[in-house]
Amino acid sequence: MPSNTIDIQLIRDESPFYYEAAEKHGGLFWGIQWRRIYYKNVEVYGIYNKNRLCGGFMLYRSKRVFLTMLTNPPFMPSFGPWLVKKEYSNFQKQRDFERSVYTEIAKFLDQQRVKIKTLVLHPAVRDVLPFFWKQFKISPQLTYRIDLTHSPDEIKKNLSGDKRNLISKSKRKDYQAVITYDYKKLEEQTKSYLDRKNIKVNPELLHHLFYEFANRNNSFGVMVKKDETVLSFGFFVHNKRECYYLFGGNSGNGDNSSGTFVLWKAIEQAKNKNIRWFDFEGSIIPNVERYFSGFGGVPIDYYRINKASLFLEILLKFFKRNIF
Repeated sequence: MPSNTIDIQLIRDESPFYYEAAEKHGGLFWGIQWRRIYYKNVEVYGIYNKNRLCGGFMLYRSKRVFLTMLTNPPFMPSFGPWLVKKEYSNFQKQRDFERSVYTEIAKFLDQQRVKIKTLVLHPAVRDVLPFFWKQFKISPQLTYRIDLTHSPDEIKKNLSGDKRNLISKSKRKDYQAVITYDYKKLEEQTKSYLDRKNIKVNPELLHHLFYEFANRNNSFGVMVKKDETVLSFGFFVHNKRECYYLFGGNSGNGDNSSGTFVLWKAIEQAKNKNIRWFDFEGSIIPNVERYFSGFGGVPIDYYRINKASLFLEILLKFFKRNIF
């Protein structure tokens, strides 16, 4: 299929047709409710094949000092693309269609006038050659997913011995893991943790996440406490199929068992909600990757694409050698 049958268009309004299709085929992060977290700070694009919607993606433009950047929207595991699910008569037709879509996206991204482009592709994207041909650097990423259709005993059996020991340790210390929908408290815990770790997150977007998006139907928090003191916390978003660990941390009052207890409680909660998959949202930082892998999930690989001017790429090799 020639790539010129594919057209990329900016979605300028809250089109029900677009966002209903996006949420149906793309999932949690593509619906209008999630989009409203960003107000006008993201660009939403539809992908059309002969004037028929067949997919989409979202981009976030920002500026750090003098550097303009194009990235995933904050809190999202990828910028896309999501594609309308359909049956193909054979694998070659599917491959040709996807290649034509990815070729147009790569060309579109290449034309964007920003200093740095660093974007994560949806895990469904297996063909990264169109981005490589446009001189994007390709780096692998990894997440872990737990299949929650397994029995609780099977899920626990797949935990590493270290994780089972940490959960038992929390219980021996009388730590209490509680589900919470107190989004104000979760926002306070998150801000406190980010400040202590000197991690910069747009506070307005964080506030929108807890007050414009979060509700009992799409998210929950877990807090591990000793008496009334919060030791660790986590925030999780979900639809009927997938639950994502968005972020979490400790309060500085607990030990390493309390964070593990948070995640175990969240896995149990997602299982109780009859959700199919629990996703850790991934990391290639060695210690974090090793920590997530201990929960016994299935490894899922995906790709980050990166591009900058030659001068910036040479400079960035000193700081981000693994991706530039």
